[in-house]
Amino acid sequence: TIVDNVFGKEDSGTWENRREAARATTLDRMIHMDRNASKDDNVMDDDDDDALQILKDIPDHELVYGELGIKALATILDAVGVRQGDIFLDVGSGDGVLVMGAALLYPGYMTASKGIEIVPDLYERSLNFQDKFDTIIKDNNELPHKERLPDIAFHLGNIYEWSQQSANERDVDRSEAISKATLAVCFATTWSRNIPGRKLGRLSRALGKEGGSTSMPPGARVVIIDGVLEPSRDGYIYEGEFKLHCPDTAPYSTARLYTRI
Repeated sequence: TIVDNVFGKEDSGTWENRREAARATTLDRMIHMDRNASKDDNVMDDDDDDALQILKDIPDHELVYGELGIKALATILDAVGVRQGDIFLDVGSGDGVLVMGAALLYPGYMTASKGIEIVPDLYERSLNFQDKFDTIIKDNNELPHKERLPDIAFHLGNIYEWSQQSANERDVDRSEAISKATLAVCFATTWSRNIPGRKLGRLSRALGKEGGSTSMPPGARVVIIDGVLEPSRDGYIYEGEFKLHCPDTAPYSTARLYTRI
């Protein structure tokens, strides 16, 4: 498949090598940031400074790379039900696997498939994989529904900060990646690991009714893997949960579905 050609076949050596490289990228970034955090501002380069601004106040465990996998994504989308005109969002999109996978799984249904990533090096990797994806699509004249594939886009930044920005500070495209999304997925296993009850209070608030520019629209569905939102406070209906088998969790993960109200 196209995803296999871009990222490697799931569970293959190529797939695992890519995932190891992504993990190393986030680990190297955390070590690099820790070292540079104590440096004088005058000796930090622009990339270091930009990364410090994006990653400030983010605990290390939230930067650990984890990946849901295409099979698990297909299970989620089948369980939730993709609707005509859906705009898909992957919160913490890493290498971009789910964003491109969702686009291929539901051509003609989704109008856009987008990702948000806070780690600059992972964001750059997703853009490189997107270039490869676009080239394969362009050269494949036998691909069914080629003209009906949704638009794909990736955005770099801190979703928690975006929710607090004034109208003058907002990047419209970036904000609309969230505020117009109708179906979001967040693989939160590493994020929630050290949090009591796995409650993702900041993420819940950012996507919820008080999220400002990052508030998802009423009716939007949010699937959180191994994390919990706060429905009564932030304006969600808890719809239920199901077990999910993922490459990075054993014996299984728990996917929880919420609907914005």
